[in-house]
Amino acid sequence: MKILVTRHGQTDWNVEKRIQGRTDIELNNKGIEQAYKTKENLKNEKIDLIISSPLKRTKQTTDIINIDRNIPIIYDKRLLEICYGENEGKLYDEFDYDGFWNIVNTHEYKEAENVNSFIQRVHNFLNDLKNRKEENILIVTHNGVCRAINTYFNGIPENKNIIELGINNCEVVKYHTLKNHEYIVYAHRGASAYAPENTKVAFEKAIELKSNGIELDLQKTKDGKIVIFHDDYIDKKSNGTGKIEEYTYQELLKLDFGSWFNAKYKNEKIVLFEDFARDYLGKDLTFAIELKVLGIEKETLEIINKYKVHNNIYISSFLYDALENVRKIDSDIKLSWLIDDKISKENIDKILKINGNQICPKANLVSKEDIEIANNNGLGVRLWKINNEEIMKKVYKLNIEGMTVNFPDKLINLLKK
Repeated sequence: MKILVTRHGQTDWNVEKRIQGRTDIELNNKGIEQAYKTKENLKNEKIDLIISSPLKRTKQTTDIINIDRNIPIIYDKRLLEICYGENEGKLYDEFDYDGFWNIVNTHEYKEAENVNSFIQRVHNFLNDLKNRKEENILIVTHNGVCRAINTYFNGIPENKNIIELGINNCEVVKYHTLKNHEYIVYAHRGASAYAPENTKVAFEKAIELKSNGIELDLQKTKDGKIVIFHDDYIDKKSNGTGKIEEYTYQELLKLDFGSWFNAKYKNEKIVLFEDFARDYLGKDLTFAIELKVLGIEKETLEIINKYKVHNNIYISSFLYDALENVRKIDSDIKLSWLIDDKISKENIDKILKINGNQICPKANLVSKEDIEIANNNGLGVRLWKINNEEIMKKVYKLNIEGMTVNFPDKLINLLKK
Protein backbone atom coordinates (compact mmCIF):
# COMPACT_ATOMS: atom_id res chain seq x y z
CA MET A 1 0.00 0.00 0.00
CA LYS A 2 1.37 3.43 -0.98
CA ILE A 3 0.64 6.56 1.09
CA LEU A 4 1.51 9.94 -0.43
CA VAL A 5 1.58 13.00 1.82
CA THR A 6 1.57 16.67 0.86
CA ARG A 7 0.65 19.94 2.54
CA HIS A 8 -1.55 22.88 1.62
CA GLY A 9 -0.04 25.96 0.06
CA GLN A 10 0.88 29.31 1.60
CA THR A 11 -1.69 31.56 3.32
CA ASP A 12 -1.90 35.07 4.74
CA TRP A 13 -2.56 35.04 8.45
CA ASN A 14 -1.38 36.80 11.55
CA VAL A 15 0.92 34.40 13.38
CA GLU A 16 0.06 35.89 16.77
CA LYS A 17 -3.67 35.61 16.20
CA ARG A 18 -3.90 32.34 14.32
CA ILE A 19 -6.20 29.68 15.68
CA GLN A 20 -5.47 25.98 15.76
CA GLY A 21 -7.77 24.21 13.34
CA ARG A 22 -9.40 27.40 12.04
CA THR A 23 -11.26 26.46 8.85
CA ASP A 24 -11.81 29.75 6.98
CA ILE A 25 -8.25 30.80 6.06
CA GLU A 26 -7.68 30.69 2.31
CA LEU A 27 -4.63 30.20 0.11
CA ASN A 28 -2.98 33.39 -1.09
CA ASN A 29 -1.79 33.78 -4.70
CA LYS A 30 1.53 32.14 -3.85
CA GLY A 31 -0.33 29.26 -2.20
CA ILE A 32 -2.44 28.71 -5.32
CA GLU A 33 0.73 28.59 -7.45
CA GLN A 34 2.16 26.06 -5.00
CA ALA A 35 -0.97 23.92 -5.25
CA TYR A 36 -0.60 23.78 -9.04
CA LYS A 37 3.06 22.85 -8.60
CA THR A 38 2.00 20.05 -6.25
CA LYS A 39 -0.47 18.88 -8.90
CA GLU A 40 2.40 18.77 -11.40
CA ASN A 41 4.56 16.79 -8.96
CA LEU A 42 1.76 14.22 -8.63
CA LYS A 43 0.95 13.81 -12.33
CA ASN A 44 2.75 10.46 -12.67
CA GLU A 45 1.46 9.01 -9.39
CA LYS A 46 -1.42 6.56 -9.34
CA ILE A 47 -3.96 7.80 -6.76
CA ASP A 48 -7.10 5.85 -5.87
CA LEU A 49 -8.33 8.12 -3.05
CA ILE A 50 -7.59 11.56 -1.58
CA ILE A 51 -8.04 12.15 2.14
CA SER A 52 -8.01 15.84 2.98
CA SER A 53 -8.44 17.79 6.17
CA PRO A 54 -11.59 20.00 6.23
CA LEU A 55 -9.56 23.24 6.41
CA LYS A 56 -10.57 25.60 3.61
CA ARG A 57 -6.95 26.06 2.48
CA THR A 58 -6.50 22.28 2.33
CA LYS A 59 -9.73 21.84 0.39
CA GLN A 60 -8.51 24.43 -2.11
CA THR A 61 -5.23 22.56 -2.55
CA THR A 62 -7.09 19.27 -2.96
CA ASP A 63 -9.45 20.69 -5.57
CA ILE A 64 -6.53 21.97 -7.64
CA ILE A 65 -4.69 18.65 -7.40
CA ASN A 66 -7.85 16.87 -8.53
CA ILE A 67 -8.51 18.98 -11.63
CA ASP A 68 -9.07 16.62 -14.60
CA ARG A 69 -8.52 13.53 -12.41
CA ASN A 70 -11.87 13.03 -10.61
CA ILE A 71 -10.33 11.07 -7.75
CA PRO A 72 -12.73 10.30 -4.88
CA ILE A 73 -12.17 12.63 -1.88
CA ILE A 74 -12.84 12.15 1.83
CA TYR A 75 -12.66 15.16 4.17
CA ASP A 76 -11.52 13.73 7.49
CA LYS A 77 -11.65 15.79 10.69
CA ARG A 78 -9.15 13.43 12.30
CA LEU A 79 -6.43 15.19 10.33
CA LEU A 80 -7.05 18.14 12.66
CA GLU A 81 -7.45 16.03 15.77
CA ILE A 82 -4.15 14.16 15.27
CA CYS A 83 -2.18 17.19 16.37
CA TYR A 84 -4.71 19.17 18.34
CA GLY A 85 -6.97 16.65 20.00
CA GLU A 86 -9.46 18.31 22.36
CA ASN A 87 -7.64 21.64 21.85
CA GLU A 88 -8.70 22.02 18.21
CA GLY A 89 -10.09 25.54 17.80
CA LYS A 90 -8.22 27.20 20.69
CA LEU A 91 -5.85 30.15 20.42
CA TYR A 92 -2.13 29.32 20.56
CA ASP A 93 -1.66 30.94 23.95
CA GLU A 94 -4.47 28.77 25.36
CA PHE A 95 -3.23 25.59 23.74
CA ASP A 96 -2.11 22.69 25.90
CA TYR A 97 0.86 21.29 24.00
CA ASP A 98 0.85 17.92 25.76
CA GLY A 99 0.69 15.18 23.14
CA PHE A 100 2.47 17.02 20.35
CA TRP A 101 5.26 19.34 21.37
CA ASN A 102 6.11 17.52 24.60
CA ILE A 103 6.94 14.51 22.51
CA VAL A 104 10.16 16.36 21.64
CA ASN A 105 11.35 15.48 25.14
CA THR A 106 10.75 11.76 24.66
CA HIS A 107 13.65 10.08 22.90
CA GLU A 108 12.45 6.48 22.60
CA TYR A 109 9.74 6.03 19.96
CA LYS A 110 8.08 3.07 21.62
CA GLU A 111 7.90 4.88 24.94
CA ALA A 112 6.43 7.89 23.17
CA GLU A 113 3.89 5.62 21.49
CA ASN A 114 2.64 4.47 24.87
CA VAL A 115 2.50 7.80 26.70
CA ASN A 116 1.47 10.35 24.08
CA SER A 117 -2.07 10.62 22.85
CA PHE A 118 -0.61 12.36 19.79
CA ILE A 119 1.15 9.18 18.72
CA GLN A 120 -1.94 7.12 19.48
CA ARG A 121 -4.10 9.32 17.27
CA VAL A 122 -1.79 9.08 14.27
CA HIS A 123 -1.53 5.32 14.79
CA ASN A 124 -5.31 4.97 14.88
CA PHE A 125 -5.74 7.04 11.74
CA LEU A 126 -3.12 5.19 9.71
CA ASN A 127 -4.24 1.79 10.95
CA ASP A 128 -7.74 2.62 9.71
CA LEU A 129 -6.25 3.44 6.32
CA LYS A 130 -4.73 -0.04 6.19
CA ASN A 131 -8.24 -1.49 6.25
CA ARG A 132 -9.29 0.37 3.11
CA LYS A 133 -9.49 -1.38 -0.25
CA GLU A 134 -7.55 1.38 -2.08
CA GLU A 135 -3.87 0.69 -2.75
CA ASN A 136 -2.70 4.29 -3.40
CA ILE A 137 -3.87 7.06 -1.05
CA LEU A 138 -2.95 10.75 -1.07
CA ILE A 139 -3.20 12.71 2.19
CA VAL A 140 -3.50 16.50 1.85
CA THR A 141 -3.09 18.21 5.18
CA HIS A 142 -1.16 20.78 7.20
CA ASN A 143 2.46 20.45 8.24
CA GLY A 144 1.74 19.30 11.78
CA VAL A 145 0.20 16.10 10.42
CA CYS A 146 3.08 15.73 7.95
CA ARG A 147 5.38 15.68 10.99
CA ALA A 148 3.09 13.23 12.78
CA ILE A 149 3.05 10.79 9.86
CA ASN A 150 6.81 11.06 9.46
CA THR A 151 7.17 10.22 13.17
CA TYR A 152 4.88 7.20 12.73
CA PHE A 153 7.02 5.75 9.95
CA ASN A 154 10.51 6.84 10.98
CA GLY A 155 10.40 7.50 14.73
CA ILE A 156 11.70 10.54 16.58
CA PRO A 157 15.05 11.79 15.26
CA GLU A 158 18.07 11.45 17.52
CA ASN A 159 18.24 15.20 18.03
CA LYS A 160 14.56 15.09 19.11
CA ASN A 161 13.73 17.94 16.74
CA ILE A 162 10.19 17.24 15.55
CA ILE A 163 10.07 20.52 13.60
CA GLU A 164 12.52 19.25 11.00
CA LEU A 165 10.16 16.40 10.14
CA GLY A 166 7.85 18.78 8.29
CA ILE A 167 7.83 19.06 4.51
CA ASN A 168 8.18 21.97 2.11
CA ASN A 169 5.37 23.49 0.10
CA CYS A 170 4.78 21.50 -3.13
CA GLU A 171 6.74 18.55 -1.76
CA VAL A 172 5.25 15.05 -1.95
CA VAL A 173 6.53 12.40 0.46
CA LYS A 174 5.94 8.74 -0.33
CA TYR A 175 5.58 5.99 2.28
CA HIS A 176 4.96 2.29 1.82
CA THR A 177 3.09 0.26 4.37
CA LEU A 178 1.11 -2.95 4.62
CA LYS A 179 -2.62 -3.34 4.78
CA ASN A 180 -3.97 -5.01 7.87
CA HIS A 181 -3.96 -8.69 7.20
CA GLU A 182 -5.08 -12.03 8.48
CA TYR A 183 -2.29 -14.06 10.06
CA ILE A 184 -1.65 -17.01 7.75
CA VAL A 185 -0.73 -20.38 9.20
CA TYR A 186 0.84 -22.11 6.20
CA ALA A 187 0.81 -25.88 6.52
CA HIS A 188 4.34 -26.66 5.30
CA ARG A 189 4.04 -29.17 2.44
CA GLY A 190 0.65 -29.84 3.99
CA ALA A 191 0.45 -30.88 7.63
CA SER A 192 3.77 -32.65 7.19
CA ALA A 193 4.26 -33.46 10.88
CA TYR A 194 1.28 -35.81 10.65
CA ALA A 195 1.28 -37.15 7.09
CA PRO A 196 3.77 -37.68 4.24
CA GLU A 197 4.69 -34.25 2.89
CA ASN A 198 3.26 -32.83 -0.32
CA THR A 199 0.68 -35.59 -0.65
CA LYS A 200 -3.09 -35.32 -0.86
CA VAL A 201 -3.45 -36.78 2.62
CA ALA A 202 -1.12 -34.07 4.00
CA PHE A 203 -3.16 -31.32 2.33
CA GLU A 204 -6.42 -32.78 3.62
CA LYS A 205 -4.93 -32.99 7.11
CA ALA A 206 -3.99 -29.32 6.93
CA ILE A 207 -7.58 -28.40 6.19
CA GLU A 208 -8.82 -30.69 8.95
CA LEU A 209 -6.53 -28.86 11.40
CA LYS A 210 -8.00 -25.48 10.29
CA SER A 211 -4.91 -24.14 8.53
CA ASN A 212 -5.74 -21.05 6.50
CA GLY A 213 -2.74 -21.51 4.23
CA ILE A 214 -0.91 -24.28 2.39
CA GLU A 215 2.69 -24.30 1.17
CA LEU A 216 3.78 -26.69 -1.60
CA ASP A 217 6.68 -27.28 -3.99
CA LEU A 218 6.70 -27.73 -7.77
CA GLN A 219 9.00 -29.62 -10.12
CA LYS A 220 8.77 -30.87 -13.72
CA THR A 221 8.72 -34.46 -14.92
CA LYS A 222 10.55 -35.93 -17.89
CA ASP A 223 7.41 -35.57 -20.01
CA GLY A 224 6.72 -31.97 -18.95
CA LYS A 225 4.11 -32.46 -16.22
CA ILE A 226 4.20 -30.20 -13.16
CA VAL A 227 4.11 -32.29 -9.97
CA ILE A 228 4.33 -31.51 -6.26
CA PHE A 229 7.58 -32.63 -4.65
CA HIS A 230 10.31 -30.91 -2.64
CA ASP A 231 13.60 -32.79 -2.54
CA ASP A 232 16.23 -32.91 -5.28
CA TYR A 233 16.07 -36.72 -5.17
CA ILE A 234 13.10 -38.97 -4.50
CA ASP A 235 15.14 -41.61 -2.63
CA LYS A 236 14.15 -40.63 0.93
CA LYS A 237 10.49 -39.88 0.25
CA SER A 238 9.52 -42.79 -2.01
CA ASN A 239 10.55 -46.31 -2.98
CA GLY A 240 12.27 -44.96 -6.09
CA THR A 241 15.65 -43.38 -6.76
CA GLY A 242 16.89 -40.42 -8.73
CA LYS A 243 15.31 -37.12 -9.69
CA ILE A 244 11.78 -36.11 -10.64
CA GLU A 245 13.01 -34.98 -14.05
CA GLU A 246 14.23 -38.52 -14.80
CA TYR A 247 10.70 -39.96 -14.66
CA THR A 248 7.54 -39.51 -16.67
CA TYR A 249 4.42 -38.74 -14.68
CA GLN A 250 3.01 -42.21 -15.33
CA GLU A 251 6.25 -43.78 -14.05
CA LEU A 252 6.06 -41.70 -10.86
CA LEU A 253 2.46 -42.81 -10.30
CA LYS A 254 3.73 -46.38 -9.91
CA LEU A 255 5.88 -45.37 -6.91
CA ASP A 256 4.93 -45.29 -3.24
CA PHE A 257 5.28 -41.79 -1.72
CA GLY A 258 3.78 -42.65 1.69
CA SER A 259 5.40 -45.69 3.32
CA TRP A 260 8.61 -43.80 4.17
CA PHE A 261 6.55 -41.79 6.65
CA ASN A 262 4.33 -44.55 8.02
CA ALA A 263 3.19 -47.93 6.73
CA LYS A 264 -0.45 -46.82 6.91
CA TYR A 265 0.24 -44.42 4.04
CA LYS A 266 1.51 -47.14 1.72
CA ASN A 267 0.99 -46.37 -1.98
CA GLU A 268 0.23 -42.70 -1.43
CA LYS A 269 0.68 -41.16 -4.87
CA ILE A 270 2.59 -38.13 -6.09
CA VAL A 271 0.23 -35.20 -6.79
CA LEU A 272 -0.11 -33.58 -10.19
CA PHE A 273 -0.22 -29.81 -9.70
CA GLU A 274 -3.20 -29.43 -12.01
CA ASP A 275 -5.15 -31.88 -9.85
CA PHE A 276 -4.19 -29.87 -6.75
CA ALA A 277 -5.21 -26.61 -8.43
CA ARG A 278 -8.57 -28.07 -9.46
CA ASP A 279 -9.30 -29.39 -5.96
CA TYR A 280 -7.88 -26.63 -3.74
CA LEU A 281 -7.37 -23.25 -5.42
CA GLY A 282 -11.08 -22.52 -5.13
CA LYS A 283 -11.01 -22.90 -1.36
CA ASP A 284 -10.78 -20.00 1.09
CA LEU A 285 -7.07 -20.53 1.70
CA THR A 286 -3.83 -18.66 1.02
CA PHE A 287 -1.26 -20.56 -1.04
CA ALA A 288 2.53 -20.32 -1.14
CA ILE A 289 3.53 -22.17 -4.31
CA GLU A 290 7.29 -22.67 -4.43
CA LEU A 291 9.12 -23.13 -7.72
CA LYS A 292 11.99 -25.56 -7.11
CA VAL A 293 13.38 -25.36 -10.64
CA LEU A 294 13.59 -22.93 -13.53
CA GLY A 295 11.57 -23.43 -16.67
CA ILE A 296 8.15 -24.14 -15.15
CA GLU A 297 7.01 -20.55 -14.69
CA LYS A 298 4.72 -20.32 -17.73
CA GLU A 299 3.02 -23.69 -17.20
CA THR A 300 2.53 -22.99 -13.50
CA LEU A 301 0.83 -19.65 -14.18
CA GLU A 302 -1.39 -21.19 -16.86
CA ILE A 303 -2.63 -23.80 -14.38
CA ILE A 304 -3.17 -21.21 -11.63
CA ASN A 305 -5.12 -18.91 -13.93
CA LYS A 306 -7.27 -21.83 -15.07
CA TYR A 307 -8.50 -22.64 -11.56
CA LYS A 308 -7.98 -19.66 -9.24
CA VAL A 309 -10.97 -17.78 -7.85
CA HIS A 310 -9.13 -15.25 -5.65
CA ASN A 311 -5.75 -13.54 -5.37
CA ASN A 312 -4.52 -15.24 -2.19
CA ILE A 313 -1.73 -16.93 -4.13
CA TYR A 314 1.98 -16.28 -3.75
CA ILE A 315 4.59 -17.65 -6.10
CA SER A 316 7.68 -18.22 -4.00
CA SER A 317 11.19 -19.40 -4.69
CA PHE A 318 14.80 -19.23 -3.59
CA LEU A 319 15.53 -18.76 -7.30
CA TYR A 320 15.37 -15.04 -7.98
CA ASP A 321 15.52 -15.69 -11.72
CA ALA A 322 12.34 -17.78 -11.45
CA LEU A 323 10.50 -14.92 -9.74
CA GLU A 324 11.85 -12.48 -12.31
CA ASN A 325 10.53 -14.74 -15.08
CA VAL A 326 7.13 -14.95 -13.41
CA ARG A 327 6.90 -11.18 -13.19
CA LYS A 328 7.68 -10.83 -16.90
CA ILE A 329 4.69 -13.07 -17.65
CA ASP A 330 2.27 -11.85 -14.97
CA SER A 331 2.38 -8.30 -13.64
CA ASP A 332 -0.14 -8.91 -10.85
CA ILE A 333 0.48 -12.23 -9.12
CA LYS A 334 2.09 -11.96 -5.68
CA LEU A 335 5.77 -12.87 -5.35
CA SER A 336 7.61 -14.15 -2.27
CA TRP A 337 11.39 -14.41 -2.21
CA LEU A 338 12.82 -17.05 0.08
CA ILE A 339 16.24 -16.06 1.41
CA ASP A 340 18.89 -17.91 3.41
CA ASP A 341 20.29 -14.80 5.08
CA LYS A 342 18.98 -11.84 7.06
CA ILE A 343 16.72 -9.17 5.62
CA SER A 344 18.91 -6.39 4.24
CA LYS A 345 18.65 -3.28 2.10
CA GLU A 346 20.22 -5.22 -0.76
CA ASN A 347 17.67 -8.04 -0.83
CA ILE A 348 14.80 -5.62 -0.19
CA ASP A 349 15.86 -3.52 -3.19
CA LYS A 350 16.16 -6.65 -5.28
CA ILE A 351 12.65 -7.96 -4.57
CA LEU A 352 11.18 -4.46 -5.01
CA LYS A 353 12.84 -4.31 -8.43
CA ILE A 354 10.43 -7.02 -9.63
CA ASN A 355 7.48 -5.60 -7.66
CA GLY A 356 7.60 -8.42 -5.14
CA ASN A 357 5.25 -8.56 -2.19
CA GLN A 358 6.89 -10.64 0.49
CA ILE A 359 10.36 -11.50 1.75
CA CYS A 360 10.89 -14.76 3.60
CA PRO A 361 13.90 -15.22 5.89
CA LYS A 362 14.69 -18.12 8.22
CA ALA A 363 12.92 -17.76 11.56
CA ASN A 364 16.14 -17.94 13.55
CA LEU A 365 17.71 -15.06 11.61
CA VAL A 366 14.90 -12.53 11.80
CA SER A 367 14.72 -9.50 14.09
CA LYS A 368 12.03 -6.99 14.91
CA GLU A 369 14.14 -4.26 13.30
CA ASP A 370 14.55 -6.25 10.08
CA ILE A 371 10.79 -6.71 9.83
CA GLU A 372 10.18 -2.99 10.36
CA ILE A 373 12.56 -2.21 7.50
CA ALA A 374 10.74 -4.63 5.22
CA ASN A 375 7.31 -3.32 6.28
CA ASN A 376 8.36 0.30 5.75
CA ASN A 377 9.24 -0.68 2.18
CA GLY A 378 5.80 -2.17 1.66
CA LEU A 379 6.92 -5.79 1.96
CA GLY A 380 5.27 -8.46 4.03
CA VAL A 381 7.35 -11.03 5.89
CA ARG A 382 6.73 -14.76 6.04
CA LEU A 383 9.05 -16.97 8.09
CA TRP A 384 10.28 -20.46 7.28
CA LYS A 385 12.48 -23.11 8.91
CA ILE A 386 10.37 -23.38 12.05
CA ASN A 387 11.83 -26.69 13.15
CA ASN A 388 10.41 -26.79 16.65
CA GLU A 389 7.92 -25.15 18.97
CA GLU A 390 10.63 -23.20 20.78
CA ILE A 391 11.50 -21.21 17.66
CA MET A 392 7.81 -20.79 16.85
CA LYS A 393 7.10 -19.28 20.27
CA LYS A 394 9.98 -16.83 19.90
CA VAL A 395 8.80 -15.34 16.62
CA TYR A 396 5.04 -15.71 16.30
CA LYS A 397 4.27 -12.30 17.87
CA LEU A 398 6.46 -10.40 15.43
CA ASN A 399 4.75 -8.24 12.80
CA ILE A 400 4.74 -10.97 10.17
CA GLU A 401 2.10 -12.11 7.71
CA GLY A 402 2.52 -15.71 8.76
CA MET A 403 4.89 -18.66 8.83
CA THR A 404 5.21 -22.13 7.36
CA VAL A 405 4.99 -24.87 9.97
CA ASN A 406 4.84 -28.66 9.86
CA PHE A 407 2.47 -28.63 12.86
CA PRO A 408 -0.15 -25.96 12.03
CA ASP A 409 -2.44 -27.00 14.89
CA LYS A 410 0.19 -25.99 17.46
CA LEU A 411 0.61 -22.54 15.95
CA ILE A 412 -3.17 -22.10 15.74
CA ASN A 413 -3.51 -22.99 19.42
CA LEU A 414 -0.69 -20.59 20.29
CA LEU A 415 -2.39 -17.74 18.42
CA LYS A 416 -5.67 -18.44 20.20
CA LYS A 417 -3.97 -18.07 23.57
